Amino acid sequence: MKKTCAFLVLALSFFALAGCERNKTQATTPKKTTKTPSRSTTKITTTEDPIPVENVTLYVKNTGLDSNDGLTREKATSLKSAIENKIILLSGTYTLDKMVTIKKSGSEIKRNELIGEGEVVFDFINTKDDDINRNGGISIEGSYWKVDNIKVYNSDNYGFEIKGSGCKINNCISSENCDGGFFIDNASLTTITNCISSDNTYPGNSASGFYISGNGSNNVIDSCVSNNNQDSGFIAISTKGVTFNKCLAIDNGFNNLSSHKSGFVFNNKGHSFYNCIAYNNGFVGFYVPMQY
Repeated sequence: MKKTCAFLVLALSFFALAGCERNKTQATTPKKTTKTPSRSTTKITTTEDPIPVENVTLYVKNTGLDSNDGLTREKATSLKSAIENKIILLSGTYTLDKMVTIKKSGSEIKRNELIGEGEVVFDFINTKDDDINRNGGISIEGSYWKVDNIKVYNSDNYGFEIKGSGCKINNCISSENCDGGFFIDNASLTTITNCISSDNTYPGNSASGFYISGNGSNNVIDSCVSNNNQDSGFIAISTKGVTFNKCLAIDNGFNNLSSHKSGFVFNNKGHSFYNCIAYNNGFVGFYVPMQY
């Protein structure tokens, strides 16, 4: 996070030019997107301790009030409120010693939400003592989740691992993790927006900013910054094309043990780049390795 603010300023100035990186980039007009309006009725559960998200139990009864949190029988909530399942994390640092696994699925109409209020930090520093299990970070196995405004540090795995489809990750930071910042693994319809991945390092190996693999389709990385990661900024080796819009890769690939050390690394599967920039990366800006 040492250079994050400076990089964001640089990113905004670059995007205003709507120019692509000097290394053979495609520049076209970004497609318009429609934002899904947020619901006016919300369900709030809070705690000062780490949350095992998949184990949260809500109590419901027919006379329950929407305003009740549903965490006890005495404060049973309504069925309508419980189904919406919006979790708000109060500002603070949550020190964790194992992965936060989210298994429950929402739907396109009723998306589950995990929202940080203020500055919410998930610190997985205690997982770095375990070199065998690799059990840190946030793993989203359920589909149709919205995750917003959460910072993840010090995972012995990826900071964010997205396996469920239809997820939206917004305004999040993933930094100083071992395997990398954000990993989309066989998921479809994933959108990562306004996120930063920086300073991810795995001694003796490699760590990238954003990594997309598997058979998922219709994945979008929008307005994201990848900087000062050990390996490449963005890697897309999925079998379906990924759309990159207004993304910046800067100062990645600083370690000689890294495999590619470039801004954007991808295979020939129809990936699209709109107004993307790669600057001062270890090898080149945009790179298609022969093995891909």
